[in-house]
Amino acid sequence: MITQGDTREDAVIEAVDAIATMIDGEDYPKPMDPSSWRLKSNESIVYISVDMKQWYLEKEKRLKTKTVKRTITIPEYLDNLARERKVNVSGLVRKALEKELI
Repeated sequence: MITQGDTREDAVIEAVDAIATMIDGEDYPKPMDPSSWRLKSNESIVYISVDMKQWYLEKEKRLKTKTVKRTITIPEYLDNLARERKVNVSGLVRKALEKELI
């Protein structure tokens, strides 16, 4: 597997996605001991951790952009305050759910 990025940080982000894509639904590959690897002067070893749960959530979030209508019940005074202050209740609920669930 090969991946790259314009910066070291970009390369790590791309590596996480590449590794997760590679092992999605497969058994994890056996760990390798890099102590015997011969590296060129411009090469280095970077350890990448992949949180598959987080990767699936991000993948699902990218793929499922369809919104659904939900009805919620809130106290009238909060509804009045939200209207007065022009608060997007749906957006606020979405952000709160993402913070709580993701």
